[in-house]
Amino acid sequence: MLKSSCFSEYDTLKKVILCSPTYMTIREPINENQKQFLKENIDTELAIKQHQQLVQALEENGVEVPLLTPSEKSSC
Repeated sequence: MLKSSCFSEYDTLKKVILCSPTYMTIREPINENQKQFLKENIDTELAIKQHQQLVQALEENGVEVPLLTPSEKSSC
């Protein structure tokens, strides 16, 4: 069981759980911004590259980054 807590929005980030955007897509727009990009949708290759850069930057700054396994069936 995962236990999470946050004591201050100003405290040092020590751990963040992320999931690769492997299956990220706009299926049903939930806001006006998504409606604008529905036709063009998400550049998954670019999103994955940006995600990898984010993970690297976090780890280089001492943040532990457990990665969830992406699934087509989840909205992760």
